[in-house]
Amino acid sequence: MKEILKSEGIVINVREYKDNNAILSIMSENGLNSFMVRGVYKQGSRTNKFAQILTYLSFNYSKSNLPLITEAYIDENYSDIKLDMDKYNSILIIIEKLNQFYNVINNNSLIYHFFLDCINLIRDSKYPMMVALIFEIKLLYLLGISPILNECVICGNKNITQFGCINLHNGGFICQNCLRRYYPSLNHEESMMFKKIYTTKINKIDESALGLYNQYPKLLSFIDDYYLYHLEFNSKVKKVLKEMN
Repeated sequence: MKEILKSEGIVINVREYKDNNAILSIMSENGLNSFMVRGVYKQGSRTNKFAQILTYLSFNYSKSNLPLITEAYIDENYSDIKLDMDKYNSILIIIEKLNQFYNVINNNSLIYHFFLDCINLIRDSKYPMMVALIFEIKLLYLLGISPILNECVICGNKNITQFGCINLHNGGFICQNCLRRYYPSLNHEESMMFKKIYTTKINKIDESALGLYNQYPKLLSFIDDYYLYHLEFNSKVKKVLKEMN
């Protein structure tokens, strides 16, 4: 008899498997793991409700090479997010990056709780895309490609707070002197706001802060360019959203 274990976590990916089954990628404090659910795509399925992205499950599973969920309960469906297109789209942006980069993130607990914090911010905010932006900016640290924000990346000059600007290709701030040779990707004010978002802890960010971030729309295109240049990652979710708009 196979051993039955208990777990819980958030579904961040669902893919079809043979014989109407599905494989769920479930993110928890212990990591990102795959589980099979039977009969998801059968007519009148009772398990289909478990195979939904952004669903928090408590479940029992049999221990095997591909663990089988034998019983599950929905602890949180996040229906208030799923019924709001802007909020759900911002979640999809975050989840896409989790699915893409999770394997290179070393701290399972940190990224899991960061994800939960972002979900809670999105649920209560009028600026959900700004929360997705926060996630994308802070994720750079966990991916090991965060920009240099405390000194000039060219000459090491630490006097960047008055005139310094971020340059995309060099990956950080460039001082006033070096700007004669390098074109800034963000102006000084935008660069300082990027640094503010990067350095502000997620539990210190409230609705007024999100409203302030929303006044800097160029940061949204800049972060896309940063991921494309430094990681060769082009968001399919954002491409679809742009086509829809």
